[in-house]
Amino acid sequence: MPTIKNKQNAPLAIDLGGGASIHLLPLEKRDVSDKDIKASQMQAAIRAGYIAVLPEQAPAKKKGSDN
Repeated sequence: MPTIKNKQNAPLAIDLGGGASIHLLPLEKRDVSDKDIKASQMQAAIRAGYIAVLPEQAPAKKKGSDN
């Protein structure tokens, strides 16, 4: 699941189409679906530099876990 970050120091709303939208607080990070990343307004916000797609990280290991 991709993670996005609002790079603005202001709230940001992105229309995902079909009546759905995502609202981000300043500098907020949030997981989004692959479908949301492909929305035209999301792609426009990425190209404009308003949001960043963060690299996926492996889940953190729990202390004392064999994982």
